[in-house]
Amino acid sequence: MPAAPLPPYLARRLADGLTYVTRRDLASAGIDVSTLRAWRRAGFVTSYSYGAYGIVDPCAADMDHFAARRLHHVRRCEALLQTLPGAHLIGGSALVVHRLAVLRFPDRIEVARHPRVQSRRDDFVCRRAWGEAPEQVDGLGVQAAAEAAIEVAAHEGLRAGVVSADSYLFEGGTPGELESALVAYGRKAGVGQARAAVELADGAIESAGESLLRLICRDAGIAVIPQVEIWDDESLPFARVDFLVEGTRVVLEFDGMVKYTHPEALRAEKRREMRLRRLGYVVVRFTWSDLSPPVRLVRTIREAMAVTRAA
Repeated sequence: MPAAPLPPYLARRLADGLTYVTRRDLASAGIDVSTLRAWRRAGFVTSYSYGAYGIVDPCAADMDHFAARRLHHVRRCEALLQTLPGAHLIGGSALVVHRLAVLRFPDRIEVARHPRVQSRRDDFVCRRAWGEAPEQVDGLGVQAAAEAAIEVAAHEGLRAGVVSADSYLFEGGTPGELESALVAYGRKAGVGQARAAVELADGAIESAGESLLRLICRDAGIAVIPQVEIWDDESLPFARVDFLVEGTRVVLEFDGMVKYTHPEALRAEKRREMRLRRLGYVVVRFTWSDLSPPVRLVRTIREAMAVTRAA
């Protein structure tokens, strides 16, 4: 992040809501290549795609890691679409703009373009368009969210597809909409894993980490129930846990990087866990680092299940 103030030209573009600049813009403003190189060295701009550069916003320094990555990808998309007439965002890039979960942020921006072409470049991949006409979200042409989830499942695999399909349902989408998108996708490559992702999708799942934890348990033959309310001795609900292992008192919790950022939130969570333990529950917590490889995670869950059976 640059320590010095942005050059006036770049500051004006940000003030006007323009988060990128192209070589054509610079030429029109009388700004030469040497100035552009100096701006890149100073950290005022960063390369988004061929001939397009993102303006580094000083305000982004206060964002959390996820929000900053999302903003960076959206701005790359904005810049690229300016250089690709007739293109719209699909797959993971579309989901990022829709503010839905993705297993990983796309390295290459994913687009479809009319006339129908299929190509790949270092900064983007262009696939054939299918389904409904693109929607407008935040001024960008994007694939419908249900179709984007199918696209991700077909091209990135079951786990990525379930993460995005879970998120789609959690945010208010319906299974029928995912089914319709699957039908529209037809028999193209990857339809089998897309179909499996739709069948496994669960709108009770609140995060990508929970989606992966659920899939790991499924693969290990451990049945879990998501978002279970726990009641105290006075028959009052006091906690809702991420997962309860079916038929046991084993609670599984997935802790994201920023789940408890405030000290009071952390203290409240500790009090909640103490109450769970007093009621005989075994609480097992996992983070991103525990998910891969999953062997130790599964062993930990089975050990907790054995403890509750012996109690």
